[in-house]
Amino acid sequence: YGNIKVGQGQNVNIEFVSANPTGYLHIGHCRGAAYGDSLARIMKKAGYNVSKEFYVNDAGNQIKNLGHSIYERYKELFGLECNLGEDGYYGKEIITIAQMIKDELEFFRVYGTNYLLNGLKNDLIDFNVEFDTWFSEKSLYASNAVQETIDFLVKNNFTYEQDGAIWLKTVDF
Repeated sequence: YGNIKVGQGQNVNIEFVSANPTGYLHIGHCRGAAYGDSLARIMKKAGYNVSKEFYVNDAGNQIKNLGHSIYERYKELFGLECNLGEDGYYGKEIITIAQMIKDELEFFRVYGTNYLLNGLKNDLIDFNVEFDTWFSEKSLYASNAVQETIDFLVKNNFTYEQDGAIWLKTVDF
């Protein structure tokens, strides 16, 4: 019902919404989405060959300001001064993105460590030195052995506190 051929297969491109990817959609974007999609459906029903396009505004000053804003919020997470400026983006989503990037540091730590460790291993092999075991300090902490040892030493009075640190009573031994 309602199919007509007034469009006669003509190609039509309808560009709508096309919000800058610098924050969340707002009610105006949603209104444009409903209007554009409805128009596309009506025109398709009327016999047009319709292409719906979202023009991604991912170049220019707004995207430059987005990158700067995320970077500033990222610095802030490490206790550094955050200077967004008047053209910066202040939304909570910017803080969320900065936190997600900070959370990815573990990837960089692991990748960097593995890359450089493999270089050390290769250099040592070239030097004709091989090890039976490569023991990871990280695994020591992950097993909770470090904390258990500290707890044992403190509990048995083998330590003292000074300058905000726990010290081993080495003079006793």
